[in-house]
Amino acid sequence: LIGAFGRCEYYSSKSSRSRDEREEEKAAASSSSPFLAAAAAVLGKQGRRSRRERASAAAEAKGEGSGGSGQGARLQQRRWPKGPAAAAVAQGDNGGGGTGRSPAQEEAAAPAARGIPCVEDPILLLLSSASSGQEGAAAKEQKRWQGFQKDLHAAIFLVQHAAVRKEGVQVCCSEGPVASAPGKVLITGGYLILERPNAGLVLSTTARFYAIGRPLYEEVKLESWAWAWTDVKLTSPQLSREATYKLSLNNATLQDTTNPFVEQAVQYAVAAAKALHIDQDKKDALNKLLLQGLDITILGCNDFYSYRAQIEARGLPLIPETLAMLPSFSSITFNEDESNGILSGQTCKPEVAKTGLGSSAAMTTSVVAALLHYLGVVNLQSSARKSLVDNDSDLDLVHVIAQCAHCVAQGKIGSGFDVSAAVYGSQRYVRFSPTVLSPAQDFVGKQLQNVIIDIMKEKWDHEKTHFSLPPLMQLGEPGTGGSSTPSMVGAVKQWQKFDPQKSLETWKRLAEANSVLETQFKILGQLAEQQWEDYRHTIISCGSHTHEKWKEQATNQQQKDVIKSLMEARETFLKIRLYMQQMGTAAGVPIEPESQTCLLDATMSIEGVLLAGVPGAGGFDAVFAITLGDADTRVIQAWSTLGVLPLLVKEDPHGVSLEGGDPRTQEMSSAISSIHIE
Repeated sequence: LIGAFGRCEYYSSKSSRSRDEREEEKAAASSSSPFLAAAAAVLGKQGRRSRRERASAAAEAKGEGSGGSGQGARLQQRRWPKGPAAAAVAQGDNGGGGTGRSPAQEEAAAPAARGIPCVEDPILLLLSSASSGQEGAAAKEQKRWQGFQKDLHAAIFLVQHAAVRKEGVQVCCSEGPVASAPGKVLITGGYLILERPNAGLVLSTTARFYAIGRPLYEEVKLESWAWAWTDVKLTSPQLSREATYKLSLNNATLQDTTNPFVEQAVQYAVAAAKALHIDQDKKDALNKLLLQGLDITILGCNDFYSYRAQIEARGLPLIPETLAMLPSFSSITFNEDESNGILSGQTCKPEVAKTGLGSSAAMTTSVVAALLHYLGVVNLQSSARKSLVDNDSDLDLVHVIAQCAHCVAQGKIGSGFDVSAAVYGSQRYVRFSPTVLSPAQDFVGKQLQNVIIDIMKEKWDHEKTHFSLPPLMQLGEPGTGGSSTPSMVGAVKQWQKFDPQKSLETWKRLAEANSVLETQFKILGQLAEQQWEDYRHTIISCGSHTHEKWKEQATNQQQKDVIKSLMEARETFLKIRLYMQQMGTAAGVPIEPESQTCLLDATMSIEGVLLAGVPGAGGFDAVFAITLGDADTRVIQAWSTLGVLPLLVKEDPHGVSLEGGDPRTQEMSSAISSIHIE
């Protein structure tokens, strides 16, 4: 694998290594695994495509494209690594003789000759090999392929994510900070959280967005100090998109805007750096960084997006194991069908198929955090030494800037719970007063850095209290593209204006039920701390029975106390669901659609399920379940049977953090270190 990656570096950038050294590296890589040899071949093909095609055309024109000698044979010999893998290729179907095919055709056919599927579609390669077990192969060979599963992950990573797109592109760029921010699930407080002082319980998840900030150029040209603009490049490998901008060094604004969330994050982060760096030395250091340009790469975990269509198209089971076999940071999918879930008579077709975990807030927060850290404004905490922080000035600054950028990008001032969860992690949240963002709504004639100063002077009165769920959480995805949350919120607000008395009554009941559920969760947490053995025994016992039999599991008063809180939490959440259904019916929006109601009722009848519902504003995005003990396994099986694709996310109470490096590189390194060979 090291040899394959080294070859990738050679063909994409200048190198002083000799050909013999490169061949030795390729041989070392290919001898360890056919997967890695395939990866090396594909990477070589990407890096030298135009040269080979020219050579192939010249060889065929001279009649030398066939047989075991000539230019075609020499190209074939150089193209594939040495060692056992190369021997298998050399033998082929002709016992090592010529094939009559061009070098490019030989290259495309060589992986199949070794029992390796076509690598033009890395996801298809990965899923088909895992599901079919290589039909027709002997049992021993099947076992060998299974033993190389993680090796295959590493090879596919190289094929899919190597930055070899054209000659001259550097694979290894200058190091820069990598910040990550989690997605969210709002389990209580939907709609109510829009108004103070109503609280909501929001969980941060293992699904995270990553932003990498680095200099675009290695050096600053002497004449560049007089420039008024600098370059910004935004790259989304999952969308195969790259955008370049001009950033005003005076106003910290981008010349053109097409992606509001990322671009507002860049503008507000740079403006904050210019506003807060008062010392001349810091100003000079900031200007130097900006004159080098900003190179920003954005990556989102697969759980933010729906891959159901691809999985169903390949005939694979709707289980988490199928999702786990997808390469990390796979290409993002798009909706093909229109989805409902908004105002009556309207349709909504989101561009990207999402799962409702707050991708825009997580992306905005990660970009803001990465740039503020890169520009020397904050010092983020490393993910390697995470701790739950309630009051940290650096996080508070990231929160303010991310809230500003996110609200401006979406064109309205929302509750901000998704950004708060992305910054601070799981919490009990009460929104800030919308007036704190009034400077961002009207700043005509002002520089953006002055707007930042005005916003920071405002009294940010949001409330955040650490909250973590005692039981395990499992999310499932119905497989649609999602609902339009702004439109659903707008419909509920219209209902409030049309029928204020009834809406106020429903609002009050919801607030009371949310408060009761929060109290029961706190009690369960206290019982777990005070009498762990009884708590543990009760949770495990109840996890194997339906709720009707939970009371029978108690053998002492301490266990009865645990079960009492469990039952109270369950009954309270059923009331919350009822009130949300009534609100949706009155407002004319499917807050809990009928299809979701059937799924949730079936889920809550499973052994060990405490509660199940639709998160946040509801709709068709996703459902969640809170389970006891190991009941999540039964939930996954039931959901798969019902045609629901369970996601891989769990609760992760930590917020934004500084990562150790590019997550794609870390994924590859992890796969290398755990390769299993028999």
